[in-house]
Amino acid sequence: MKKQYYWTQNRHGTEHEITLYTPEDRPMLCVAFWNSEHDNDLVAEMGEQLKADVELIVDALNAKAVNPSSMTTRNAIRAKRAQATLQSYVQAKGEVFEKSGSEIADLMADLLHLTVRIDQGDDPVESTLRLARIHFDAEHNNPEEEAA
Repeated sequence: MKKQYYWTQNRHGTEHEITLYTPEDRPMLCVAFWNSEHDNDLVAEMGEQLKADVELIVDALNAKAVNPSSMTTRNAIRAKRAQATLQSYVQAKGEVFEKSGSEIADLMADLLHLTVRIDQGDDPVESTLRLARIHFDAEHNNPEEEAA
């Protein structure tokens, strides 16, 4: 399995440190923040938000680093890209990613809300669903799309 981007958290006295690493174990970003007796709640809240932000960055970097040559099909590449998007979406909502159909449905519903805002057609939801189905049917079980 290909190594991925990752992060670590360390504490040195009153200093907290989060470091982001490349797949080659090279540090690429280090964020340090301090704790004092007067702002423990603020530091705790900032630290949790920082960890969540670093998780999103790592997920985005790892999604971008997907190596298509290691995939078996174009549809596998599409599915991997969709999973990375879904995971980022779930985590952005502050939830734990569980790889469930419910999470997919929730993302699809939010995308349909977006469709209504940006599509000026007569029936943007039905039009978008119909077009997505046409794309899926053309790609699914298609020997050209299943080829590496």
